[in-house]
Amino acid sequence: MKHSITNKMLMISLLPAAATLFVLLLHSSWQQYESLGSALKERGSAIARQLAPACEYGVFSGNKMILQTLVSKTSQENDVAGVFVLDAGGEILAYAPRNNQSVIRLSDISSRHVYRADIIGSQMKIEADELYGMDLNPGTQLNKIGTVIVRMDDGRTQKEQNYVLIKNLLISIAGLIVVALFARRMAAALSGPITRLTQSVARIESGELGHRVQGDFDGELGILENGINQMALSLQLSREKDRERADNELYVEKVRAQVTLESIADGVITTDKQGNVVYMNPAAQHMLEFKLNGAGSRHITEVFKAKMPGGKENQVYPIDECLVDGNVIHSSDHRLLTSQSGRCYVIQDNASPLRDRNGDILGAVVVFRDITAMRHMMRRMEYLAHHDSLTGLVNRREFEVRLQQVLDTARSIGGKYVICFLDLDQFKLVNDSSGHEAGDELLRQVAYRLNMVVRSSDVLARLGGDEFGLVLEGCDIDKAQEITRNIQTSIADYQFKWHEKVYDVGVSIGVVAVNADFENIAELIRAADSACYLAKERGPNNIHVYSEDDVELARRHGQTEWLHKLKSALENDGFELHCQRIERSDGANNNNEMYEILLRLESDVITPEVFISAAERYHLMPDIDRWVFEQAFASICDIDESTVFSINISGQSLCDDGFLDYIQQAAVRHNIDWSRICIEITETAAIENLSRAQEFIDKLGALGCLFSLDDFGSGLSSFAYLRNLNVSYLKIDGSFVRDLLSDPIDAAMVGGINEIGHVMNLETVAESVENNEVRDLVSSIGVDYVQGYGVSPVVALRTLITKATD
Repeated sequence: MKHSITNKMLMISLLPAAATLFVLLLHSSWQQYESLGSALKERGSAIARQLAPACEYGVFSGNKMILQTLVSKTSQENDVAGVFVLDAGGEILAYAPRNNQSVIRLSDISSRHVYRADIIGSQMKIEADELYGMDLNPGTQLNKIGTVIVRMDDGRTQKEQNYVLIKNLLISIAGLIVVALFARRMAAALSGPITRLTQSVARIESGELGHRVQGDFDGELGILENGINQMALSLQLSREKDRERADNELYVEKVRAQVTLESIADGVITTDKQGNVVYMNPAAQHMLEFKLNGAGSRHITEVFKAKMPGGKENQVYPIDECLVDGNVIHSSDHRLLTSQSGRCYVIQDNASPLRDRNGDILGAVVVFRDITAMRHMMRRMEYLAHHDSLTGLVNRREFEVRLQQVLDTARSIGGKYVICFLDLDQFKLVNDSSGHEAGDELLRQVAYRLNMVVRSSDVLARLGGDEFGLVLEGCDIDKAQEITRNIQTSIADYQFKWHEKVYDVGVSIGVVAVNADFENIAELIRAADSACYLAKERGPNNIHVYSEDDVELARRHGQTEWLHKLKSALENDGFELHCQRIERSDGANNNNEMYEILLRLESDVITPEVFISAAERYHLMPDIDRWVFEQAFASICDIDESTVFSINISGQSLCDDGFLDYIQQAAVRHNIDWSRICIEITETAAIENLSRAQEFIDKLGALGCLFSLDDFGSGLSSFAYLRNLNVSYLKIDGSFVRDLLSDPIDAAMVGGINEIGHVMNLETVAESVENNEVRDLVSSIGVDYVQGYGVSPVVALRTLITKATD
């Protein structure tokens, strides 16, 4: 039980006072009680002592009359209940019970409040009153002749004692009441301010922060009053700041929400609980073609006319699911929305109920998004995932899916199917001479002509670049050859015109009959690709039908095996760099040592001549050349800076768009001085890719890189193009040098190339110098440098690095 401060103070004051009064009451009552008892005792003893001498004569003489008179008079005294006189033997000589009782009881003699006095007899003649109280000497002869017994009546004493007890109790009660009244007044005086303070605190706690304590208290209560008022003020200011901050935040959130709703592309509609429109953001107004003031208070189904595809004309938006059932509406697919003017949108939508704090539904919010363009884009992307964007034909991915279906059908139930791979002839010429825009237009026109020839049941696809694929259904090999000849004739009769240029175009076709012997489409594609390759090798406008025992196909399969080896070497660093020294033909010391870096596969066992055609066929040369430059740059950092290294580059790398940037970045990574690098470009590659060769030479030449035209003399127009290439060295083709001693024509060719090179201020290098005799002859012709096994063996580049670092 909780007590108020007043009650607590009353209890603190009254409990000690009550305890003290109780102790005092007990003590006072006990003393008065004892005092009355002692007075009764003294009176009884005094009466007995006074009566005993008077009774001496009566006892001594045996005169009971005298004794009866004495005891009767004595018994008439107040508080005397009875008087008895006994002789020495204890026999009652006289008695006088109070109230004239005629019968004496022995219990009256032995009860409490009985006082005795001995009756003393003496041989001397003395007065009775002199005997009592005399200070007898020890020699005085005294005899006890009887006893006086006085029994006192304690009734009066008890009444007086009770009166004293009641009086003290009443005094105590009166005192306690006075103390209580005084304590209550004091408690009220002391607890009143505290009570007012607690009441003020309670009001402040309940939220009345503007309330202040008005007590004008002094001392500690004054300090407490001031503290409570300051606390209330601080809380009030804090609440006002919080309210202001909350109002500001609410305003900002409201503005942010409003701006967001007005800025987003999604349409937003809010309704009341009856489904009437309350708000529409600008996007919703735009799509629905309704202004808010025109749509306000109208039911949402009158404004938001959305239905599922294929739904009934009178189908309405199921807003009741949200407003009545409290469910969230979310369309897993899409809806068709019709605006006021009849314009249709494809939308995604969802609707959620708006609830108050108690969970009651206040309305709904509907959010919808126009996905019309996205749906068109998705359809377009889906189309492009299966079709070529340039020609509109099926792409390689879809072609392989169709091919898998054909192979599965052939292996399960049989059927006649033929696939064809088509590769355009002269496409590279058009692309290089007239640009990619012309090449793209050629592909579009060829695709159109091919569609005009093939049947509607056939599958025509562009596989990439200038390659096409064709699946002929329900067709044997004879019918397939007829169709491919029609294709060949259609393309051969066609001339591609681009501005002022006219190009003849051909097509090489590989034909493969599909049967259950093919394990998978990879084998089928490889067979068709090989057949197309063999058709192209025979010259433009050729058709080759696949046959497993074809000798040419066996050679083609050999190149396919090289493809796997080369890819594995690239992935696992299976290549290794070697080098061969280049010396001056006259034997003089070079100011700078020169080496040509050579590539070997499987620890110099296999030279590039063996696998170069396969690498070019599968367009692996750019990857191989990147590997060579990266490894060469990383290795030559440890060799004397005066040494120059020649590195070969293929025609494919020369035409690769990212190759030039790659080797420039590699040089930066390895801190290569371009003056130490000489790039060798074959004469054929330079002529076929003249503009790219010029760009390559100009950009790297500006950095200090040297260039050498390799295998010079093997082309037909070398001298005409030579003046357009800013090279430093001419490397005379080894086919002229190898038989120099026995063939005077070769000697004349070497002499002519050397003379032209010197006229153009170029230094010449003779390749394939196999012995000293050839070296001496080359030197006598005037060739500047020699290279070959007669000059220096081919050694691993790591060996050269080891010698340089020792």
